[in-house]
Amino acid sequence: MTQTMSAYCKAYYLSQLRSFSSWIEPDAGSISSDEENTIVYLHDNYVVTTGIVVNEGVIFNDNSDAWKKFCTEQLGFSPVLEEAIPSLAEAAAGNGSGN
Repeated sequence: MTQTMSAYCKAYYLSQLRSFSSWIEPDAGSISSDEENTIVYLHDNYVVTTGIVVNEGVIFNDNSDAWKKFCTEQLGFSPVLEEAIPSLAEAAAGNGSGN
């Protein structure tokens, strides 16, 4: 089975995501309920996983506007902005090359 990487993901402490009012704990065994400093990954599709591979080790999957708003406003998550940063850096490098 081929592993698929998302275009963008960002690491957060599990405790940060648990502050979402509609957070639902994953099934027993996937993550201990007392591991507040566990690192999890929020992907560009707003799925939370235990690793960087999209749709593997999923611990939270909510596509609601409330979840997206929480991610944007409380966590500062912005995959569109983050994806644009390398493009800006490449553009700046091109401008300094004497072209």
